[in-house]
Amino acid sequence: MTVFSSSPACHWLGLALAVRASSKGNVLYIDGWNTANIYELYRLAELEGLGEEALRRILISRAFTAYQLLTLLQRLEENVERFSPILLVLAEPVRLFLDEDVPRREGIDMFASALGKLRAFIKRSGVSVAAFTALSPEDVKRRRSVFINLLVGAADQHVRVEEKGKVVRLEWVKPSRHVLEVSFNREFLYDYL
Repeated sequence: MTVFSSSPACHWLGLALAVRASSKGNVLYIDGWNTANIYELYRLAELEGLGEEALRRILISRAFTAYQLLTLLQRLEENVERFSPILLVLAEPVRLFLDEDVPRREGIDMFASALGKLRAFIKRSGVSVAAFTALSPEDVKRRRSVFINLLVGAADQHVRVEEKGKVVRLEWVKPSRHVLEVSFNREFLYDYL
């Protein structure tokens, strides 16, 4: 599992990766913050020369509460059997747990449990998982940053994303202690993916 964080550019990266992966098979896209812009997906698919075929292979499920997101994650096994995806995209899996209506301790327990089950699922299924959040631990109240830390802690890789003007900077911070920085003009970044 790879987590991309810290910039709104993460939403675009998630869409671009979903389109690119759709050229090779189905993609499950679980959207926890209504980031799956269909018009942008179609534009990216056209750039890739895939058109509507890509949109048919990207299966989007939206959650509007933390409980709905957990239900979607619990149904992964059956959806993987049904659709045989090559990639699972988790868009903003943290934000719904930051809602004040979700008791903090209950939210932490639910999210940690879901991440543990997700890690076990990844090992069993072999499906690649990419999680995207525009948040960083510095963006949220200290008491709620635990959710982002749990997500990054469960990941095999963590990429911090920064966008300044038309330049997108990717900084690999996990698994190694060495930081690899790569900067791209947004147009070239899509080619890189």
